Amino acid sequence: MKNLDCLLYLQNGQTEGAHHTNRLAQAPVYAEQIHTSLQKYYPTSQFVFDPYGHHEQVAERFLAFSNWLAQKWKIA
Repeated sequence: MKNLDCLLYLQNGQTEGAHHTNRLAQAPVYAEQIHTSLQKYYPTSQFVFDPYGHHEQVAERFLAFSNWLAQKWKIA
């Protein structure tokens, strides 16, 4: 792994894939596995699960990310 001190923000929704019958239906399970795996390498990063689906609450999700980034860059 390179650049382990990078800023990483990963946000997924608990209901992503809810209307699918294929492997997308398991998106939250896969995302949680990825969050857990990456957190071992990037302990200072932000891993978020919110109660939404993939295309829901986009403005709210972006605001959460931008607030986190502003804090990390100390521009808030």
